[in-house]
Amino acid sequence: IAICIDVILLFNAFVTAALIVFRGSFPHPVFYWKLFSVWVLLWIVIAIHLKLFDLPRIFYTDRTVLKNIQALLVFTVLSAALIYFVADYQFSKLYFVLAISLFGIMLLTWHLMLTVLFKAYRKKGNNYRNIVLVGFNEQVEYLTREVLLQPENGYRIAGIFGGACPEDL
Repeated sequence: IAICIDVILLFNAFVTAALIVFRGSFPHPVFYWKLFSVWVLLWIVIAIHLKLFDLPRIFYTDRTVLKNIQALLVFTVLSAALIYFVADYQFSKLYFVLAISLFGIMLLTWHLMLTVLFKAYRKKGNNYRNIVLVGFNEQVEYLTREVLLQPENGYRIAGIFGGACPEDL
C-alpha cells in the first residue's frame, strides 16, 4: 500500500509541476507521459532496492529521513541522466526541478507522518512483541531501559530469568 501512495505522490508532483510550468498542457504529451511511466518504474525499483518500506521494530526519524533523501538523490540522478541521453531538446529543466522538488517534499512528509503514526500506534500498546530475557547484567539492564521499556518500540517483557534484576523493571 505504501508504494501505491508513493506513486500517487509522484503523479501529484508530475501534474502539479505541469500546471505551474506549462499552464496545464504538456508541450509533448506522449513524451511526458512516457517519462512518468519510466519514473514510476524507476521509483519502485529504487524503493525496493533501498528497502524504504521495511518496518523495523525501532524507528529512528533521522534514519528514515536519510534513507528517503538517499532514494531521492538516486532517483534524481538517474532521471536526469535518462532525460539527458534520451531527450534533452524536448524537456523543460524548470519542470524537472519543480517535479522532483514537489515529490521530495511530499515523500518526506508522508514517510515522516508514517513513522510518527507507527510510533503512536505502538505507544498505545498495539503491534507489540512479547520477549523473555534470559540472564541479567549491566548491558541487559541498559538495553531494557533504553529500548525495551520504551512503549513506541513495541516490546513487552514477559519475564526475566537469571541474575539479579532491579525492582523497578
